[in-house]
This record gives sequence, C-alpha cells and structure tokens, in this order.
Amino acid sequence: MATLTETSNFDAGIYKIETTDLVLGGDGVGDIANQQAKALANRTKWLKDNLYRLSDVIDIAANTTLVNTDANKLNQLSASSHITITMPAVSGTVKGDRFPFSSIMTAGKCATIAAADTIKYADGDTRTNMYLYSGERLELISAGTYWLVGDCYGNFDRVGESFGARKQKGNTLVADGSLVNRSDYPRLFEFVSSLTTGHEVVTDANWLGGIGGETNTYRGCFSLGNGTTTFRLPDERGLFNRYLDLTRGLDSGRLHEYAGGFEDMSLQLHTHNTTIPLVQHTATSANVGVTDGPLGSPSTRVFASSATGSDQTRPKNIGKIPLIVY
Repeated sequence: MATLTETSNFDAGIYKIETTDLVLGGDGVGDIANQQAKALANRTKWLKDNLYRLSDVIDIAANTTLVNTDANKLNQLSASSHITITMPAVSGTVKGDRFPFSSIMTAGKCATIAAADTIKYADGDTRTNMYLYSGERLELISAGTYWLVGDCYGNFDRVGESFGARKQKGNTLVADGSLVNRSDYPRLFEFVSSLTTGHEVVTDANWLGGIGGETNTYRGCFSLGNGTTTFRLPDERGLFNRYLDLTRGLDSGRLHEYAGGFEDMSLQLHTHNTTIPLVQHTATSANVGVTDGPLGSPSTRVFASSATGSDQTRPKNIGKIPLIVY
C-alpha cells in the first residue's frame, strides 16, 4: 500500500482544488489530488512532535534580560552567585506565551525574576519580583496585560515557616538567632517586611535586651538587624511551640503576646502537705528544736519537704533541629 510522505511542518495553508485543476494522484508538487491530505498530515505530525515541547533549553549563569523571542524556551538557572533575570514587557508578548524557569543554582544562591509588569500569584497577591533557589521551578505566562504564575514548585508559600527536622533541609536556615544578610535571603526578608514591627519583628536592641531583665522575651521573633543590610533570625533552640492564647484566657504568662513571644517555664500553683503527729517532749529529747503541740493532747504541724527535681519542668520529648524556610 502506497502512503504519503509526511513532513513535520505546519504548512501555511491548505490547497483548494479549483474547477480547472486536473486531478492527479501521486506525491509530487503538481499532484493536486493529494495536496490537501499531505498538508493536513504534515500539520498533524508537527502538532504531535511539538505537543508540550519547549523549543529550546537556555542555560543562564549571569544577569540576563529576556526578550519576546525567548518565549516557550526553558530557562535553566545555573549560577554560582546571586543573579537577576529581567522579564520583557508583557505588552510585547503573545497572550499565552510561556516563560518557564528551572533552578539548579548553587545552594543558598538566589535568582531574582524581575518584571516591570504585575505578576499575579494568587487572589490579592501581586508581585513584581519572584525568587528561585536551588531545586525550585516557576512558569510565568503572558496574560496580555500582566504575568500569571502558571506553575511553581518550591518554598513560595512556605517561606518564613519553622519546623523541626533530623537533618537540615534544602533552602532552610537553622533558627538560632543569627544575623543574616538581606541580599542573601530576599524572599525571607520580603516575608519579614510583611510582619508588624513591634509585634512579630522587633528592633535588634529589643531582641537582645528583652523586658524587665528577661532577655529571652523577643528572641523567638525576627529582628530588623542593623536596619539596612541585615536581619536576625528567631532563636528557637531548646524550646517547645505553644499556640498564642489570643484572649481565650488559658495562658496569661506570656510577656509578649505575639508570634515569637517567649514564655518562661512555670509550675502551676499548688501545695504539698505532710501531716506529722506531735507529742510532748523534754529538752533532752532527740526532737529538741521542734515546737511542741499543746500539752495533754496530740496535734499536727506542716513541714516543708526537701528540694527535689532538676532545673526545669518538662514532659518527655524528642530533640530535633529547629529550621526556618527561606
């Protein structure tokens, strides 16, 4: 059985057979009878070959400004230092154009995706910058007048969260109260900037000083560092998490009733009474120094027990590394 030769090509047009055409079979240019089927077969093969396929993979290891013709190419980010990728004006793109990014950056290094046009991430969440660290992916799609986040994978939603682990995870820092550079962790500092100063984030002087001699008061909060180039991580070492009371009335001992506020250890008020019967004795008795009960009748008196226990009250627990997502 003879078949048409298919070419992976999106033919510009489908030939229309005219009433004056001599209808001939075959696979040549002048073989009119098969021209329509050949063009449609070529288009079908082209669609099959290109379905979901990006036209190219571009390696980016330095600051780069993308242009409209970079659409539908995978941008592989592989820099060993912080870089900035500038998006083209969305008005010059075709609606539906895709600009995907995949980061294999050196650990701890950030790629900033900067756009002059709005990037819509979620309802009420618009941005002009997106940040990618190693192992993260992002796709921006032209919506004609703004960029739409079509797909993403990474810490975009989890930035600022803290958790415990047995081993430090990628794109996390140990929550140990360290000062870090804003330029190294712009996505985390963007989160810190969204917090309320004096509540979840405080000045570094307050972070270090605390309240009324309790230096730990603010150490579960972020600090603004030196105010220009650094900020300070929370210090969550050696502590449990407990939800804020938020006016419920179950917990009244926290000095700073905001996320990160420290609460010292405490033991609920209670008594331990030991009842010991007392009898009359003489000055030569082995019990000398103990106050007698009334003569002629046994009585009781309360005595304090010896100290017992350790330096804190705590339940059984498992130790983990406190981490914060950047």
